[in-house]
Amino acid sequence: MDKINREKLKKLIKDFSLENLDKFLFDANFDKDRQDLSDFNNEDIFSAVQKLGEIEMEDKKGIIVAAIKVENDLSERSSRKKQYDLGKKILENHDWCKAGIFVFYDKQGSFRFSLIYPTYSGTKRVLNSFKRYTYLVDPTLTNKTFLSQIGDGDFSTLENIKDAFSVEKVTKEFFKEYKNLFEELVGELDKNHTFKNEAVKYNINT
Repeated sequence: MDKINREKLKKLIKDFSLENLDKFLFDANFDKDRQDLSDFNNEDIFSAVQKLGEIEMEDKKGIIVAAIKVENDLSERSSRKKQYDLGKKILENHDWCKAGIFVFYDKQGSFRFSLIYPTYSGTKRVLNSFKRYTYLVDPTLTNKTFLSQIGDGDFSTLENIKDAFSVEKVTKEFFKEYKNLFEELVGELDKNHTFKNEAVKYNINT
């Protein structure tokens, strides 16, 4: 079962814990394998760095999943670069894996859910060249995009995971819906004689 369970995802958003994260990942071919990664700890920024396990891919090359506690409250801008750099370091030390999902969490229950993966030139991995997609999740907000994208995500391949993390599809759907609503409004106004008369009166081009 590679489809994510939405109810488990909602519970994770509402009440973040490593246990709820494990339950959420269970439906994505997640192989739990806790390992301490304290060598990556930085007392002023990160603590409790650990590998939670791996998501198995169809080609048998896995995706490492790691959780990292941040010392300061998460925000849209807080320590993004340092979090990205830490994810890259972990991947560089686990060069057998295709990518990593890194979950940075704070004391308030907010978490940043990031996908980081190396780029390739043909079949050769490009050293020190990585890409990242990320969501910041705040339990006090609706987190609609995160819930929709990840909740409907297919975690069987890296490409499908990238699609779940990408907001490009969300943006296209938003503008498509906006265009449909706009055209519907124009159609209704075009049939409204009172509006058309007022528009002519004030020299508004309809």
